[in-house]
Amino acid sequence: MSNAQHKVWLRDSWTDSTVISPGAFVHIVGSFDRDGVCVVDNKQNYIIVNPDFLVSATTVADTVSCMRKAVLQERVKATGDISKPMVYGNVLHAVFQSALESNDFSTERLHMHIDRVVIDNIESFFLLQEEIAVAIAHVRSKLPLIQEWANLYLSSKPNVCPSSKPYR
Repeated sequence: MSNAQHKVWLRDSWTDSTVISPGAFVHIVGSFDRDGVCVVDNKQNYIIVNPDFLVSATTVADTVSCMRKAVLQERVKATGDISKPMVYGNVLHAVFQSALESNDFSTERLHMHIDRVVIDNIESFFLLQEEIAVAIAHVRSKLPLIQEWANLYLSSKPNVCPSSKPYR
């Protein structure tokens, strides 16, 4: 624990929708500049205010059948081993799956999938202490491999010799 002073500036939709009272637990997912300031807005960073435990939407939905089941599942998952290769593998799999479902491997569309999937997995990146911008950049670095696979194996008609041009 540090005694350093930090400031968080809330902007955009965060201004009206974030209520913080004295004594509340506050987690900032983002980076602070050298002056100890972090800006949370619609484009960067996140603030999590009470409770002190992140719960996925799926877990909340599970509470309909049994409140204890959802809490226990989340606690067991949180104490399990989590690794960067596992998280990035899951993210890449979800991006690839989304591209297959939309049958669109264009760079623009893949960037949209990546942004959504990384945010969907924010809890895992939070546990890894991995910055969201770093995660997005890492996954985006894999796009040429995904596009190369799509170019080689997907087409509207069978190919005798797959094109060597990248999918754009």
